[in-house]
Amino acid sequence: MTLANIQFKTASYSQESYIMCVFTIDCDYEELVEAIDLDYIRRGSDLKVRAYFDTLEELQEYYDPEPDEFCSNVFNEELGESCSKAVLYKHSHPIYFNTKL
Repeated sequence: MTLANIQFKTASYSQESYIMCVFTIDCDYEELVEAIDLDYIRRGSDLKVRAYFDTLEELQEYYDPEPDEFCSNVFNEELGESCSKAVLYKHSHPIYFNTKL
């Protein structure tokens, strides 16, 4: 899949920006998420885990249209198998990501 086909929640594909992905992971994996010191919050029975990418090229290295595979590529297979959703965000300023989950 090419980067031009990736759906972002903000900013257009060609705009210079910062990239964040929020993965939805089952809360049964909270201990593992804490052990590897990931940035997350708990929402009901899910964990929202953040990952940041410096460039579109870096994102391309890890990206897969299937959320479980994408999460496995970014973190590890154990977290990936519990991932049900991955949402990509782009914004022109990194402060935007401090409140977005």
